[in-house]
Amino acid sequence: MIKSGTAPQMSLVKTWLSHAKSIPLSPHLLLSFTNAEARRAWPAIAEAIQYCDRWDNLTVLSPLGTLRRFGSVRGRLHSLHRLSITLLPGPGSDNHQIIDAFEFAPRLRKLELSDVSPKQLRLPWQQLTSMEFIHFSDDLLSLHSALQPLVHLTSLSIKYTGSTTYPPSLNPINLAHLTDLVIDMP
Repeated sequence: MIKSGTAPQMSLVKTWLSHAKSIPLSPHLLLSFTNAEARRAWPAIAEAIQYCDRWDNLTVLSPLGTLRRFGSVRGRLHSLHRLSITLLPGPGSDNHQIIDAFEFAPRLRKLELSDVSPKQLRLPWQQLTSMEFIHFSDDLLSLHSALQPLVHLTSLSIKYTGSTTYPPSLNPINLAHLTDLVIDMP
């Protein structure tokens, strides 16, 4: 786990990764850093990123600007099964820029997004079986668009915190495999 408030020691990170050998990794990167903390922590994060081909379960809590630095994992996430992303306000939080680092993850099945618009990410949406939107505040039309490609979804949880104004009419979405549904709206 790499988190703010601690200055990760490179030797500790390297030792942990070398002892892990070929074991699947589940890094938790809690990156709510100030700029100075981010500069000190980035070498340890970069070291963990070198092993991204062994990530099975990844949890990232960071500002969008920090998440953009994950571009080097693109195309190397062959083992990633579960991804959890929480976006924090911070530098580089331009909501119009797309993050495509996680677009090629052939084993990705479970996704949790908190304070993230699906429009901000390129992901292998069609292969997901479990989806959780936490603090989803986009309009309902965006949610409708996000759900359309999720054809293999078996579990869906939405905690909607946005406006309660409803679009005039939306076409039905066929989620034929869905067995679990939780919707929490105001």
